[in-house]
Amino acid sequence: ALLTALVACTIYFYPALSQAGWETGYVLKNEGLHTFIAGFLIAKFFFLQGSFAGVDFFTHGGASEFFLRPNYPVYYPPLLVLTPLLNPKVPQTLSGLFVGLQFIHAMASIYCCHRLCTRFLKFDSWLASFVAVTFALSPIIARGLWFLPLVICAWLLPVCIYAGLVYADKPRWPTLLLASVPAFLAYTAGYLPAGFATIAISSTALLG
Repeated sequence: ALLTALVACTIYFYPALSQAGWETGYVLKNEGLHTFIAGFLIAKFFFLQGSFAGVDFFTHGGASEFFLRPNYPVYYPPLLVLTPLLNPKVPQTLSGLFVGLQFIHAMASIYCCHRLCTRFLKFDSWLASFVAVTFALSPIIARGLWFLPLVICAWLLPVCIYAGLVYADKPRWPTLLLASVPAFLAYTAGYLPAGFATIAISSTALLG
């Protein structure tokens, strides 16, 4: 499962990864450059200053820059941690982080989807690989790569279901904590409708 995820994601994201995100056109289009990446840079600044609230008058009354808009991933914990550590100074550096996060989430999605198919649905490995890769790297996902919160929530769906089934199989505190992490990430990914949908669908699948 891990090898399938690694190979598939490496091939899929190779054009972007080979340039370290510098030539990743889909990142620097639509809201990517003007909102997501700009918001990341400002979030880094305020994170390092220890400031998480305030009033700004430049964009939407400060909504996008001071963490108030519900459809931008400025609250996403991995971004809050990685952005200050990488200390990006130009948008292209952050586009590399953008692609790297997508690579990791897509890998996790393929791995968990593969494990779901083999461990719980009793698919053979080839069929499980086909299902996992088709889900995580579908044309619909490709069309939405520029909107980071949406694809993160989609990729986290099989992760939530697999983590929940692992907890149901071994109900202990460590597995409960592990099962709660993907749901928390979906909630904080930056697009609340998609996050709630991910949590609702995975909960329905687990309860069913």
